[in-house]
Amino acid sequence: MSLHLPLFAAANALFGSARPDAPRLLGLDEAFAGVDDTGRGELMALAKQFDLDLFMTGYDLWATHPTVRGAAHYDLSHSTVEHTVSTLLLVWDGSVNVADFDGTLARALGSPETRRAPGSADQIDPSELVLDLAGE
Repeated sequence: MSLHLPLFAAANALFGSARPDAPRLLGLDEAFAGVDDTGRGELMALAKQFDLDLFMTGYDLWATHPTVRGAAHYDLSHSTVEHTVSTLLLVWDGSVNVADFDGTLARALGSPETRRAPGSADQIDPSELVLDLAGE
């Protein structure tokens, strides 16, 4: 918890000098690792107090705290037998987790239902593709 408090305060101060319509998004990898459930709830309340939107990754990470008005959560499941990873969208509405088994909820939230850009591969001009392995 002692690491997250200054981070949230610094983000709040930085975002306070931004335009009012600027995003207040903070990304946390392995968010709240080692923080108990009570501490997680307190940190979520602090994020709400500072009006921060959190993009988090982590093991056993849920945003289902009373202070959180809403959250979208993708639960990942890896199959070593099938060599696949499947996802399930769960949406927290402030009181209940709703599972999206058929894609209805994802569509309602604006999902394009594909990881590909609109259009097909045959519409891409290969001369417009640039592969920059040197990072230049």
